[in-house]
Amino acid sequence: MLKNRSIPIYTLSLLFILLEFATLAAAQKSQTKKWWWRFAGPAKETSAETLDYANELLTKNKNKKAVTQLRRLANFWPESSEAPLALYNAALLIEENKDPLKAFEVYQQLIHDHAGEFDYEHVLNRQFEIAKKVETEKIGGFLLISGFVSPEKAIPLYMQIVTNAPQWSKTAEAYYRTAAIYKEEKSYRSAIDLYEQVISKFPKSPFAELSGFHKADSLYVKAKQNKRDSSSAEAAWAAFSVFLNDYPESELSKEAFTKKETLYEQLAEINFKRGVYYQDTVKRPESALIAYNSFITQFPNSSWTSDAKKRIDKIESQLNKIDN
Repeated sequence: MLKNRSIPIYTLSLLFILLEFATLAAAQKSQTKKWWWRFAGPAKETSAETLDYANELLTKNKNKKAVTQLRRLANFWPESSEAPLALYNAALLIEENKDPLKAFEVYQQLIHDHAGEFDYEHVLNRQFEIAKKVETEKIGGFLLISGFVSPEKAIPLYMQIVTNAPQWSKTAEAYYRTAAIYKEEKSYRSAIDLYEQVISKFPKSPFAELSGFHKADSLYVKAKQNKRDSSSAEAAWAAFSVFLNDYPESELSKEAFTKKETLYEQLAEINFKRGVYYQDTVKRPESALIAYNSFITQFPNSSWTSDAKKRIDKIESQLNKIDN
């Protein structure tokens, strides 16, 4: 049988000391919260009251203060029913204040923190419109001095939209617009990669046709920059061939055909000069003869073909004289 045991005095003293410390810590924490809340927290004690207060500020045209309260509401009470509405309204107000990047950021917070609690399609459209505005709008103008466009700032916005909604109706366009910016900035490898994403993931989209052409055109520019590199010209020629095969009725088919013919001549020149090298530089007529014959087989209709045939006749005549 258990017997009643008295608690030693020193144990009781220790318990009272611990309780005193806990009470003091709680009081200090409460005071700290109140001090911090006063400077960085919402103006009201609840999310509902804060939302009403933000609306009151709006009626007084104090939009910036309203935005501050709406964002603080969402951060202090993220689980509240008012939080999604607060973030959405804050983003709209920031848009109206012509700060598109900040507005995009707040819309992104809404998507990240409150999926399923708002009209997803509508918010994606707001983000998409902001990205297009950032891509095309001039900035930095002053008086009679025109501003400048800085489309590269739209790249992370479009790519965030792609991440938010990989199969959305405007995702192909987001990919395409990003690729077009890279192409304009002469970042051809990045542009080509994104054009290929559109072609493979959205083959029925109208942006697949545009991407097919501009992928080939990006390769074309690279080939023109490296005229002695046959692999670059072959890649571009093949890309235009695929485009013309897939979209024979495209409005871009005429330009594609013209550039493909230009690449054909470029490749012909590279291969023709291989024979010239064997013939004139290293003086190996037999190797030159093989190179010229291979060239004629590959490029029977090039502007270099006639010259190649004449060189073949000359080499064969020289070789016959040696044999005789």
